[in-house]
Amino acid sequence: MPRRGTDAVARRVAVLAVGAALLTMVGPLTPGLNGGTVAWSETQRISDGATATAPDRVLVGGKIEVNGKNWTMPAGGGSVIAVKLDDGEVERSAPVTNPETGEPVSDSSVLAAVRASTDGTFAISLSVPDDKSWTAGSRHSIRLLTGRLLSDDATRVVVLSFDLVGPSAEPSAAVNSPRSTTQPKTEKHSPKKPSATAG
Repeated sequence: MPRRGTDAVARRVAVLAVGAALLTMVGPLTPGLNGGTVAWSETQRISDGATATAPDRVLVGGKIEVNGKNWTMPAGGGSVIAVKLDDGEVERSAPVTNPETGEPVSDSSVLAAVRASTDGTFAISLSVPDDKSWTAGSRHSIRLLTGRLLSDDATRVVVLSFDLVGPSAEPSAAVNSPRSTTQPKTEKHSPKKPSATAG
C-alpha cells in the first residue's frame, strides 16, 4: 500500500515539532506596548548563577532598562556594578559616585554604578544617549562589570545587545528569558583597597 502521503505528513509534523522546540529554547515572546508587535528580551547567565536581562529593542530617546539577579560577593552581600555603553565608547557628562566608598569614579566611560541588594538583585535605567550615532536602526550594547569598584568582589563581565527603534515601532519589555549565554567562570578579586576606577 502506498505510504508516500503518510510519510510526507509525518515528516511535516516532525519539522513543525522541531521548530516549536527551537522557539522554546530561544526565548518567550514579549507583548509590545498597546498590544502591538511582539519582540524578544535577552538574558545573559554566567557560571556563578548571576543573570542580567534587558530588552532587545529600545526607543530612540527612551530608557534602557536592565534587571539582574544573584549578583553577590563571594563572602556575601551585593556586588557593585559598573555600567558602560558600547564597550566604553560613550562617556558621561555628569559625575558618578562609587556607592560603596562614596568616592568619584575616575573612569569617564562608567555611566552608572549601582550596589546590588543583599540577595543580588538590582535594576538600572539609563537614558539613550542624544548622539547622531544613536538613531533608529542602529545596534548597541550595555556592559555590566563587577570586581573593579569593590574589593573582594567577584569579577564579572556581561554584555547585552539591543536595537534602537523609532516611535512607530514597539520596544520590548525587559522580562526573564531562557536565552542564555555562558560567560567565563567568575574569579574572586584579590583583596585590596577599594578603587574608584573601572575597566
